[in-house]
Amino acid sequence: MHVHGDRWRSPVVSLSTVRALLFRAGLITDIISSVDVSVAFLQADPYPDDRPKRYVMYQPDRSIRAKYYLLRGAIYDGQRSASREWYDTLAGWLESKGYHKKVDEPCAFINDKGFTVLSYVDDLISMTGSDYLRQWWKDQLNKRFAKVAYEDNTDWILNMTIT
Repeated sequence: MHVHGDRWRSPVVSLSTVRALLFRAGLITDIISSVDVSVAFLQADPYPDDRPKRYVMYQPDRSIRAKYYLLRGAIYDGQRSASREWYDTLAGWLESKGYHKKVDEPCAFINDKGFTVLSYVDDLISMTGSDYLRQWWKDQLNKRFAKVAYEDNTDWILNMTIT
């Protein structure tokens, strides 16, 4: 687990947790799926009103007066808090769907049916043996997030080959 104590960084799932999930997926019916949420930071929840206001400056040329724009939410990877805003959005959404975080791994979520989801920034890894739950998961992701790439029976996870 990579938590750095400050509010700006997002935790990511540890590779030992990914390996444990792959090891646990030994049943013939278990399917490991990979999900990529495109432009995830733009899909994070808007900043709450009680948080400090954040602005971005735009000045296309030095001869033109700069314009300042109020940010309503995280916009890109270079913004220090963007990954944390995305993690908070994802974790809150998963918890609203009946998942709970593992005590020792804040990026591992499991529901009461054993459906497991691991998060590594905008990449999600899921495992279930139920076709019904896998379809439900796809439907829920597509309802909440605008652009989701989903792959069942993947051979690659987080740039690692599954053999």
